[in-house]
Amino acid sequence: MVDKSSTNRVNSGRVRLFRKKRMAKKGNRQLIKLRNKKTGTFYVSQKNRVNTTDKLQLKKFDPKENDGKGAPGIFNEEKV
Repeated sequence: MVDKSSTNRVNSGRVRLFRKKRMAKKGNRQLIKLRNKKTGTFYVSQKNRVNTTDKLQLKKFDPKENDGKGAPGIFNEEKV
């Protein structure tokens, strides 16, 4: 019986054991909603909860707050 996580290869009388590479875990990404409290506009994005433990606060373009200059609005993180 062969172990499914490894593969045996025979090369000139020697048996070498190769392990299959495993992918990274996908559980670290979290969906977040970035909402502007003034206008109610929101963006949906992802963040890595291991590297970024604090709540995000970003300046992004807000079409409802646009006064001809393209002024950015402040967006705060909320859960989806």
